This record gives sequence, structure tokens and C-alpha cells, in this order.
Amino acid sequence: MVMRIVMVSTTTMDDPIRADAKEYYSYAYNLKQFGVFSGKPIPATLESRVPPKPDAGRTPGYPLFLMPFVTYPPTFDMLHSITVAQAILSSVAILIVFTIVYRLIHPVAALFCALFVTVSPQLITADYYLLTESLFTFVLLVAIASFSLADTNNYRSWMFVTGIALGIAALIKPTMLYSLVFVLPATYLILRRQRTALAMCLLIAVGFAVIYSPWYIRNLSIDESQGLEAKSKISVAVHNGMYPGLMVDGEPESRGAQHRWDFEYNNYRTLGDVLKLLRSKVKQDPATYIHWYLIGKPITFFDKHLVNGDGDLFVYPVNSSPYHTNDFFFLTYQIMQFLHWGFIIAGLVTAILVWLPGFELYMSTQAVNLGRFISIILLYFLMVHIVANPLPRYSIPLRPEIYIMTMMGLTWLFRWMRPRVRQALSPALETPYLKKK
Repeated sequence: MVMRIVMVSTTTMDDPIRADAKEYYSYAYNLKQFGVFSGKPIPATLESRVPPKPDAGRTPGYPLFLMPFVTYPPTFDMLHSITVAQAILSSVAILIVFTIVYRLIHPVAALFCALFVTVSPQLITADYYLLTESLFTFVLLVAIASFSLADTNNYRSWMFVTGIALGIAALIKPTMLYSLVFVLPATYLILRRQRTALAMCLLIAVGFAVIYSPWYIRNLSIDESQGLEAKSKISVAVHNGMYPGLMVDGEPESRGAQHRWDFEYNNYRTLGDVLKLLRSKVKQDPATYIHWYLIGKPITFFDKHLVNGDGDLFVYPVNSSPYHTNDFFFLTYQIMQFLHWGFIIAGLVTAILVWLPGFELYMSTQAVNLGRFISIILLYFLMVHIVANPLPRYSIPLRPEIYIMTMMGLTWLFRWMRPRVRQALSPALETPYLKKK
């Protein structure tokens, strides 16, 4: 918590309410001031403020989180209150990770896993921005923690909480909307040996529906044009993600800003138009696009260097931060960046191995179930962003899950090797005297 509070209290930047953050602020303020969920920009004068028309351009999860804090005009105290609240949630997330791993894997693994979450520079800097990553990281961990507790006698409550948390996550990040298509069959497969497996799946679905259905019903009353506007975000994501290397014609300066560099970008407004364009490009250069979608996109999605901002650690450029001025912050940054791809590879390999029968021989049933559930979350996100826009920023909330899977894989490997090492060393440990006796 100290690292996070120092980060949000001492970092400075010009115009922190910009781009996506500006939209979230507008939605939160209009909801607080007028009771209307709308992203209409706030007018400069008090006299011109009238209730805006509702829209569905953003999901309401993060604006609802911001609503108690927002003021007009935005002030430093407002921004500080929001970022401190995010820092507190981020700190609680460390305790959640520790508890999950301590309970199901091993105390030593829990200490290391909590340490990695504690000093992860991307998780720390995420608390500073008015963006969804910090809140989404916390809610996703709540879903995973409640699933891990479903092996208790009170499984009904915990599975229902898992569904509620996944519903809130979908209201924060719309990419979670289709997660149930993967989560429910996977949950049944994971718990198929239990007679309550079907009931558990239904409880997750009900919890999700309780949270998400009001938003869906509300949008039925939004006029057709707003519905089309919301739908077009899918085509935007697919369109932005189709450029190899996220660059237009290989131009480095266009990386992450394809919509401003491609002069024909606005000619493709629907998902059908975008898919036709993609099909034609694949026909022209199949090798480039096959490599981009199968190899380039996964690597870009999990990249340790962000595309936006300074191209390294910050989503939006900052003037100063502890990572520029504090030796401890900088040291932890260097260590975690050096270990980054080791974590990613180990976490994803474990996400595959956890489904093999041999994994069950050295891990508890509860730990294997947890690993398989996290595996589905990781693979779902990877598949979504292989299809859509693979900005590295979107993988930040998955860092705790990657660390959990890494420690689970290392624990399994240690337990698998331990009897083999003992067996290999046992003849060498026998002395000539003992042999004679």
C-alpha cells in the first residue's frame, strides 16, 4: 500500500483527464448531476448545462465507481481521492492473491506470489489513471477467490458471488460479456465429478444475470442510433487490431494510432466492411497476416512495453513519478521487467499443463480446479484480443493470474522432481562403511 500511495500521491502529468479517461469522467458526472448515463461532454458554462440524452457508448461499471468522487470542475483533490481509492483496492488485491495461494498451493508460493503482485510496476502505475484496469483487476480476483472457496459446504453462496463478480467485470470491461460462453462449460468440466456441478454452473449464470440484465434491459429503450454506435465498438476493435505490429504500412510513428494514419480508416464503419477488408489483405499477403494473428498478436498483448504513452510503463506520459526519482521503485521495475517473459511463458505453459491428468498427481483437487478456472480466464482473454485489438495495456489485469499460475507450475514441478532427485541421489549418499555393514 505504501508503494501505491506514494505512486498516486507524487506522480504528476499534464491533463490527466484525456481520451478514455475524459469519457469515463463525463459519464460519471452526468450520472451524478442529472441521473442520466451519457458520455456527452460537459459544457464550459453553468448556464448551458441541460440533461443530456442517454447513450450506451460505455458500460457503466467504472463510471459508477467514479460517481461518488467526481466534481465540476475536476480538482486535484478529486483525482487524488479516486487514485487513493484505487490504490487501496489494489493493496487488498495483494491480500486476496496471498490468501488464495496460501490456502490451495503452498505458504512459500503465497509469499512469492504476493511479492510479485506487490512490486509489479504495471499494476502500481494502473492505480494512477482514471482507467478501468485497476478496478477490473480487483473484481476479477474477487471472482477467482470466490470460485476457489466453492469447495466448502457453503458452495451456493460462493458460486453466486463468482457470477456477480463476473457480471460486474463485464460492466467494467465489455470484453467480459461473452466469458460465460467459455466459463460455464469449463466449470462443468472442472467440477463434473461432483453431483452439484450443474447447480454450480447455474448459480454462476444467475449471479451474472442479476448484475448484467438491468444494463441490457435499459439499453432496449435506447434509440436505434445509439445501439449502432455501441455495436460499432466491436468493428473498431477488430479494425484496430488487424494492422501487423499495430502500425500502418510498417511506420513506427503510427503504432497505436492507426486510425489517425490510415486515410481510408473511416470508410469501413461496420464489422462486415472490416472483415471484408481483412479478407482482402490476407489474400494479398497471407504469410504476414498468419504470423501476425498467431504469433505477433499474443506477443504484443503480453508485451512488457505499453504501446501508448511513453511506450514503456505509462499509459499516458507523466512528468515525474517514483520510477524516475526513487531507487527502490526503479530497482523493482528493472527486476520485474527482466523476469516478465519468464512469468508469461511459465504462466501460459501451466495454463495448458493444468488440464493434463498428470497434474492432479502432485496438486490437491482444489488447486487443480483453481488452476483450470484461471486457465479459462487467461485463454479467453488471449483469444478475444487475438481477434480484436491486442494493446498490452489490456493484459495488465491478468498479471496476478499469471503470477498465480507461475507459482502453481513451479510448485508442481518441485513436487514432481523431489522423489526423482531423492531416488537418484540415494545410492550416492551411501558410504562404503554403511555398505560393508
